Amino acid sequence: MYEALLWRCISTKGRLTREIVEEVAASFSVSARTVRRIWQHARQCFLRGAEIDVSNHRSHCGRKRVQIDLNMLRHIPVSKRRTLDDLSRHLKVSKATLSKLKKEGLIRKHSNSLKPHLTQQNMKKRLQWCISMLDPATIHIDPCFRDFYDIVR
Repeated sequence: MYEALLWRCISTKGRLTREIVEEVAASFSVSARTVRRIWQHARQCFLRGAEIDVSNHRSHCGRKRVQIDLNMLRHIPVSKRRTLDDLSRHLKVSKATLSKLKKEGLIRKHSNSLKPHLTQQNMKKRLQWCISMLDPATIHIDPCFRDFYDIVR
């Protein structure tokens, strides 16, 4: 916006006229007051001999971030942190805060396999049960499982 003002002020020898302000305001979809404020700020920087910086300095606005010690997670047993709701209750923060941490990659979900400690004998029995569920008529052609309408597990 400042560059547009500079280009248009060349013909008026550096003076900012109402027409220029309205033209630039319309092209950037801002108010004329905003255009005048940016021009005034640039002039003040020029008169001080400083580098002209007309960016808005709103980088430190808004609500401050909630600080959480992520080492506290290690002290909470796995059985007490199965869901974000459980974890938020133990850390005394909101679920939204934990969701943001998850989205940023600071915390991640973790799950174990369902049956991690099967013995060889258990594996054989499970495999035998799966084979017994095949339809004997289709074993040689295209093996298919039986209908499970009569089985409750």
